[in-house]
Amino acid sequence: MTDFLKANGVPDWEMKLLSEASMSIKNFVSPVKISGTLKPGDRVVMEPFSFEVIHTPGHSPGHICLYEPNKKYLFAGDHLLSEIVPNVSYHPQSGENPLGDYINSLSKIADLEVRFVFPGHGAVFSGLGPKIDDIMRHHGDRMYNIQKVMGVDTRNAYDVAKAIPWIVNCETLPYDKLEPIDRRLAVLETLAHLQYLVAENKGKRMNEGEKTVYWSGG
Repeated sequence: MTDFLKANGVPDWEMKLLSEASMSIKNFVSPVKISGTLKPGDRVVMEPFSFEVIHTPGHSPGHICLYEPNKKYLFAGDHLLSEIVPNVSYHPQSGENPLGDYINSLSKIADLEVRFVFPGHGAVFSGLGPKIDDIMRHHGDRMYNIQKVMGVDTRNAYDVAKAIPWIVNCETLPYDKLEPIDRRLAVLETLAHLQYLVAENKGKRMNEGEKTVYWSGG
């Protein structure tokens, strides 16, 4: 992560804070052995429920949702959350276009009949369609801010992240007011948007020395 952040513009004075920002949750994470694998369309039966497996990469490459068609329940994990927009980051384990994957995953569930959404954390909620609309609007606004900052120059992700507003707990904050973990997520989410531009042929990624920079065409 240190090498990755450095390549994307994080300066040395901020590196330790950002590269080690996730260590505070280390004690809450335990590796487990895989007991089996699931494929899209598989069913997980827990009487009286029968859940369909829907592969929804974006927040993470292996993310799934579970849909119960009779009860019209959607167990959404971190794909949908009640109060905030899920973080979508580009990093060494994310795949090349996590935001594109996430948008495609939203389309997989958009037409489902859903009474209640059970997220991985936060409150249960209803209104799947409006929630997806809100998420798409959020990413559209963020893309607009990123492209506005990019202009016609090449820029690294860190410089772009520092120049756009961020929302934490429903409050809009500048980058410098964020906690270290949120600063790191800001850089990685900016990268997800920049990678999306590259995948959509609306931008380019290139190397300038040891740094990775992006160009959005103005």
